[in-house]
Amino acid sequence: MENNSQLKVPETVWYEATSRSPDIPQQPGFVFRAVQATSESGPTVALAAAYRLGSPFTDYYGGQLPRPIWVVAVDEGSGSVYQADMNSPDHPPIVLEVSDQDAESAMPGWSYESAHFNVDLAALLGLPEQSGRYRVFLWLDDLTSSVAAVNVPANPARGKGRPVASQPSKLVQFGPDPAAPKPKSGEVALVVSSEPDDISVHGAWTPEKAVDPNQVVLWLMAASHRDRTFGWVAIRADELPDTVAAQSFRFNALDLVKTSGIAQKVFVSGLSSKGVSKVLVIGAP
Repeated sequence: MENNSQLKVPETVWYEATSRSPDIPQQPGFVFRAVQATSESGPTVALAAAYRLGSPFTDYYGGQLPRPIWVVAVDEGSGSVYQADMNSPDHPPIVLEVSDQDAESAMPGWSYESAHFNVDLAALLGLPEQSGRYRVFLWLDDLTSSVAAVNVPANPARGKGRPVASQPSKLVQFGPDPAAPKPKSGEVALVVSSEPDDISVHGAWTPEKAVDPNQVVLWLMAASHRDRTFGWVAIRADELPDTVAAQSFRFNALDLVKTSGIAQKVFVSGLSSKGVSKVLVIGAP
């Protein structure tokens, strides 16, 4: 993280290119830099970000971009997950402007929307007052950014913090699974069940040896498309059958994130020491 200057934060989310902003990406996606910053409440960290997005994101969200992008921060110490989009209370709720069928049938376009945006990370996510080290990434549907390690300074004005409530780890079942994919380079690999009407997720990854048995070594996260709900579960080193060999596991995606019953996609990802996995897209009843 860059430390050689302080960025002044005018509000929680603001839209302009700053002296610390990255270039607009050449390919569809988003990029960011984490920089030391100062807000009215004291020291913080700002994400200076940029995006380039085309269909289907512009079809789904139209002029709402980039507000639907989720910002996710995982506390490396406690294992807690903090998540929010950039839709402030004075904006109407974010909605999908077209159906999945319309989005899938739309002709691929050659035009893209791009812009810069900035986020006060601690204020947006409600991070706790203590200093901490976080793994931070941006997520929109089946697209994620790279993960950055971000040191957030202490600020007593922030209070206790507002992490997203976790689900119990017993929802994830470890053991031999012939349907599990083969992990590569320690990254988490996820696949959906091949059985009709089964939304079980099969996963695998090779964990690194943990120094502390209470250390969280795996996070599994899910987000619903139309309801825009989010859920997660963490796995500690001492909950693994074997902390060295490749691990196979399975879970039901709707155990992590609840939906209203409206037919919609659910996006699932895994986070380990090697970064965030490729997003798995499944259907939900």
